[in-house]
Amino acid sequence: MVSTFGIGYRYLAGINQAPENRTELDATPQFPLPWRIRAGDRSRIDLRFIEGNGFSWRYRNRLNVQRTFRIHRFLSHPTRSSRTMSTTTTLGLFPITSMLLG
Repeated sequence: MVSTFGIGYRYLAGINQAPENRTELDATPQFPLPWRIRAGDRSRIDLRFIEGNGFSWRYRNRLNVQRTFRIHRFLSHPTRSSRTMSTTTTLGLFPITSMLLG
């Protein structure tokens, strides 16, 4: 099992939105599965300081399953992922599913 941990900072400012200072904390353990499939489960917390709105947080979770295929000299990495998100304003989980090929 391989795990990665991260901490980051972002300053976001848009034309029609208040500036935001964001601290991001994340952890991603990765697990080997049968048939050379690899699964990862990223958990991320955003600590958000938005000018005029104060403090809020957002939790994001992403489950990712991937396998690498070799076709002659080319590599393909089809990936399936499912994400959920919860914020201080909604306090609910909203699922998002995506399929990536590359």
